[in-house]
Amino acid sequence: MRRRARPLAAALAVVAAVVAACGVPTDDQPRAISQEQAPDLDEGEEGTTAAVTETSTLFLTRGDGAVRYLAPLEEQVPVGPSAIDASPTTALETLLSYTPSETLQTQGYASRIPPDTSLASTPELDEDGVLVVDLNSNIDNVRGDGSRLAFGQIVCTADAFDEVQAVRFEVEGRPRQAPKGDGESSDDPLACTSYANLFPDANG
Repeated sequence: MRRRARPLAAALAVVAAVVAACGVPTDDQPRAISQEQAPDLDEGEEGTTAAVTETSTLFLTRGDGAVRYLAPLEEQVPVGPSAIDASPTTALETLLSYTPSETLQTQGYASRIPPDTSLASTPELDEDGVLVVDLNSNIDNVRGDGSRLAFGQIVCTADAFDEVQAVRFEVEGRPRQAPKGDGESSDDPLACTSYANLFPDANG
């Protein structure tokens, strides 16, 4: 009996090795993948644990020392479960929580949006293309030039979408004036052109 057990054990070991070699490696936690990498799912089929993303333009700040300006950066932004493209909402959510990598920081990228700033409600787009962006009160933790840059980041990120013509701000559901690029506060809808002087080639 012992002689028969040895060949059987060896055969089982070979089968186990083959099965392991054919298996699909798994991740310890969910990871983001691009739309092109996403598997095709039949209607009614359960989705994957991976977050599908698309490239979108986020506006950060860049510069040396006290001189900073607005700078676009292409980043992966989550796509909603029923959408095929990034939306102003998902782009803004990504921007508000965005921390540049060490590599980007060495290149001068940063964000002037105060930590823990978030959307207080889902942005709403009216028939004129004006996007109402309702933020929590942490946005008020920035002043001076930092405020112009922070609001410029938000406006330009939203304005990068074709359907958005301008942005109007609220804080906790109440209308809020926002600083333009020249520092003047306005309660009018603002477009990225309102911050044209905060780009490096403004005086070029």
